[in-house]
Amino acid sequence: MADHPTPPAPASALGPVSPLLPAAPAALVEEVPAAMVSLRARDGAVPAAEAALASPLPGPGRATRSGDRVAVWLGPDEWLVIDRSANGRACAADLAVAIPGDAGAVIDVTSHRTVLRLRAPWARDVLASGCSIDLHPRVFGPGSAVHTTLALTGAILIAEPEPELEPEAEPESGSGTATDDVTILVRATFARYLLDWLADAAVEHLAFPDTARAG
Repeated sequence: MADHPTPPAPASALGPVSPLLPAAPAALVEEVPAAMVSLRARDGAVPAAEAALASPLPGPGRATRSGDRVAVWLGPDEWLVIDRSANGRACAADLAVAIPGDAGAVIDVTSHRTVLRLRAPWARDVLASGCSIDLHPRVFGPGSAVHTTLALTGAILIAEPEPELEPEAEPESGSGTATDDVTILVRATFARYLLDWLADAAVEHLAFPDTARAG
């Protein structure tokens, strides 16, 4: 079997912007490196893909995690895999070896999107000000993923609570009792715009942390 060369690790698409919001406990960062792979797998190839990822592939509206890899459901037989490890670009090669060409498709799409991550007690409030979906923890809980319009641009939102947040804990949005952890995937050409919008939308929460609430 021919070797699959590993592309170089991705560089920042935005320059030295991390961390944008260093005020504890808030952070808005671009995740670099973060390799991304488009995965298409027919039913017969799904077990091989799951073995390569060491994680089950998620169903509609969901995301699963295994180590540094996160798989997000995009559509029937289609997933996006994010690899946050230093050797993330090897993810495409791993999947290409596991899945025969006639059973699916594996494409490195790292340059297509930028990965932003917002961690803050008021993260849901900021995001809710720019999109129409329900982001309450009872609806958009751990492992939830949705493709929506955020601040007039298409984005994928993935809820990734901190490990210490208990599953049964459902703090009210904006209450400041827990730190929400949300990954935002946006097309690279809109990344700077969205990043600036997020930073601007967070200003009131940084300036008035005890009084800022969702409208």
